[in-house]
Amino acid sequence: MIDSDAQISVSPSLVNCDGAIGIVVTDADLDTSLTVSVSSATETTPEVVTLNEGAYDGYFEGEIQTDAGAPASDGKIQVVDGDTITVTYVDANDGDGGINVPKSDVVEIDCAPPVFGGLTGLTPLDNEVELTWDPATAPEAIVYNVYRADASGGQDFDQPTYAAVESPFVDPNAPSGIEWFYVVRAADPWATTTATPSNFPGRRPDPTVSSGTTSISTHGGRRCPCRIGPSSTIATTR
Repeated sequence: MIDSDAQISVSPSLVNCDGAIGIVVTDADLDTSLTVSVSSATETTPEVVTLNEGAYDGYFEGEIQTDAGAPASDGKIQVVDGDTITVTYVDANDGDGGINVPKSDVVEIDCAPPVFGGLTGLTPLDNEVELTWDPATAPEAIVYNVYRADASGGQDFDQPTYAAVESPFVDPNAPSGIEWFYVVRAADPWATTTATPSNFPGRRPDPTVSSGTTSISTHGGRRCPCRIGPSSTIATTR
């Protein structure tokens, strides 16, 4: 029930440095619009956001974008990884004797990539390849993007071959007799798939994708000595 005791909520509770925060305030004492202040540990001078009345009387909604730039009065809230954003509405009359009562909610900022060591093993099967890795560490859900190519460095990082949710993962379409090269990257919900390939040393991956790789080779269906290198390879030639 919407009444004079205003309530505020923000969503999502965790967002990255280039996202949107939805804001909802309910207050039966107002109509048309209201304003809230938004500040972060990086941008301490609040941005003022206008919320417009929505589908119900006393229900107000709006949003603000996060931004990784320097603090500026630009309608966005500037943040860095680990910041807390505070959204505050001042309730002029809470209906219970309170005057100018601040009501707040918070959002946490996560701009760091998952911590991920990459592939730890590759096993050739009958026209399949089993890939294994240790789980990534991150506060949100992780997707493991699997990139496959038939030449080292030939992966298309704009388009993963597969998306996996856990290890082990089996590539069901890896015909024997072809040498396959794999890279696995852990991505959070905001990750792009345009990272610099990890097997090009000296170049930095994008800030929301973590990658790490191992190299292993087989011949004639038997595992032979392996070397640790900048790309993940497996040969299924028989």
